[in-house]
Amino acid sequence: MGLRFRKSIKLGGGFRLNLSKSGVGYSWGTKGFRISKSAKGRTRKTFSVPGTGISYSTSSGKSKRRKSTTAKQNYSQSNTDFTEQIPVDPKVQRIKKIAITAIIAGLVLMMIGHHESDPLHITLTSLGYIGLIGGIILMVIKNRFGKNE
Repeated sequence: MGLRFRKSIKLGGGFRLNLSKSGVGYSWGTKGFRISKSAKGRTRKTFSVPGTGISYSTSSGKSKRRKSTTAKQNYSQSNTDFTEQIPVDPKVQRIKKIAITAIIAGLVLMMIGHHESDPLHITLTSLGYIGLIGGIILMVIKNRFGKNE
């Protein structure tokens, strides 16, 4: 039995920041739909019928590899050395982190400022859209030019 830690912080607009022993994740949604990104990179989409307890979830992303229980076959080294480690460019990693941060910040700012019409909330909403669009553009650039991740 292991020690577990989890803290969920509601930021408004259906957005939550989830803190756990393995890192920081986030989720966004309303009654009937939620999308979550875990600290380990897994994404879960949950669709539900509110008040019934009926739900459907799909998961994607990084998963644990299961060890094969079948007998291992012996091959020569020359036949099994097909893969080569491709180094990940640190610039691509940095662009990815900046893009994800911009998207999250954009969503949070949009949710904070979308209900009011005073100048502060309009500015927050505008910054949210700029962050969201900028993050999406950075992700497109990363996917187009940084194929080695």
